[in-house]
Amino acid sequence: MNYKIQFTSPTETSVVESAIKLARKRTGRNEVIAFTNAFHGMSLGSLSLTANRSHRHSFMPGGLTRLPYEGYMADQLKTVDLLEKILRDKSSDLDLPAAIILETVQGEGGVNIAIIEWLMSLQEVARCYSIRIIVDDV
Repeated sequence: MNYKIQFTSPTETSVVESAIKLARKRTGRNEVIAFTNAFHGMSLGSLSLTANRSHRHSFMPGGLTRLPYEGYMADQLKTVDLLEKILRDKSSDLDLPAAIILETVQGEGGVNIAIIEWLMSLQEVARCYSIRIIVDDV
């Protein structure tokens, strides 16, 4: 992927917070898409993106949609196809997101590694709808 900006910080969570704020400010949109088994930090916004219910239960500020990570449903469901269908459907109840946040290697719900084809197709859909992709790799 062709990265545009790289944030560095003493903590993952402050970088995630900054990236979310920047995406929301730049696009004027609030919604963020995160994935199953994700972990993005321990501050309010970052914690709301974390997939583990017990960690995020009291920290849900809104503007979050969770989708299955690549391979989550094996071959039964293609996440990018689902996302594209939801974005096209004006009755899907999903406002156009500011950002999609993901880890290329997840560690929260087991080790899940995104394949390059999934990342590239996700990037293609994001570009089509002017959605920012936040890659949270620590």
